Amino acid sequence: MDGNVTAVIFALKARHSYRTGEPLEGSAVQVNINLPSAMTPEDYRKLVDVTPTK
Repeated sequence: MDGNVTAVIFALKARHSYRTGEPLEGSAVQVNINLPSAMTPEDYRKLVDVTPTK
């Protein structure tokens, strides 16, 4: 490795099957975010209005 950047780049590309000029397989990233439905004002008040117990 001693500073041979070209060799390191080649090794990384070879290890990870990278091919110059070819599209990457499986490169499409899909992210799904699921949000809960809105709370009613009464449910929110119950969630927020918590009195500590002694």
